[in-house]
Amino acid sequence: MVTAVGDWCEVWLILDGTVHEVRADRLPLEGGPRSDRLGWWNWTVAEHLAHRAAQAPAPPPTPVQTGLFEASMPA
Repeated sequence: MVTAVGDWCEVWLILDGTVHEVRADRLPLEGGPRSDRLGWWNWTVAEHLAHRAAQAPAPPPTPVQTGLFEASMPA
């Protein structure tokens, strides 16, 4: 089981309870036998992280004239 994801991942082996650090580009996420696997099935954790970063939405634009649309209330 992968317990931490990043450039280095923590992998917990259920059989003996040990925890190991594995580089994300060396850690493939493969599962049981399937004949209809998609292309991403054999990606490493690093490839999944890069794909997720590429799909991340762009940050919202920073307003330049913040006071332009502020309503000023008469005193």
